[in-house]
Amino acid sequence: MYSGIRKKISYGWQDTKGRMGLHHRKIRKSAGSRILVYHGLCPSHHTRYNSIFLTTRVFEQHLKFFKEHFNLVSLDDYFQGQFRNDRFNVCITFDDGFANNFKYVLPLVRQYNIPVCFFVTGIRQAGYDILWNDFLACSRNMAPGNSIFIPKSTIVIVPVRIFRPQPKKI
Repeated sequence: MYSGIRKKISYGWQDTKGRMGLHHRKIRKSAGSRILVYHGLCPSHHTRYNSIFLTTRVFEQHLKFFKEHFNLVSLDDYFQGQFRNDRFNVCITFDDGFANNFKYVLPLVRQYNIPVCFFVTGIRQAGYDILWNDFLACSRNMAPGNSIFIPKSTIVIVPVRIFRPQPKKI
């Protein structure tokens, strides 16, 4: 019980420091790199269909923050290890290639001149209309009560190979 309260206090303190701008010095001294994976955007009601969507307003705030504090690199530059040593390096990607990526994301990243990589799914070529994780998210949000029925034919298992590049020192 106390550890849960301690975590909430810690997270609250971190949020407070962030809103007051006290984290800027720590961020400026950071080194390293990360790939950030987004899923989708919508103008409002971002959790209506999928709990991992963001609103366009929140994503634009992310872009402004990243542009100010980080070195934003393309996926090619990330895998080639073309990083700056004086700033934290970030690569932004979008998973599943939804139409909202084209409609909402592309205008924002063009406006802020930020490199982004979109991974487009081939689910329609496989004869499906929706990805299984999105089907589950929609089912959870729209099913009456807590009941969810998942037909066997909707679940597609795809083998994934994880690739972890070793960054090159410049």
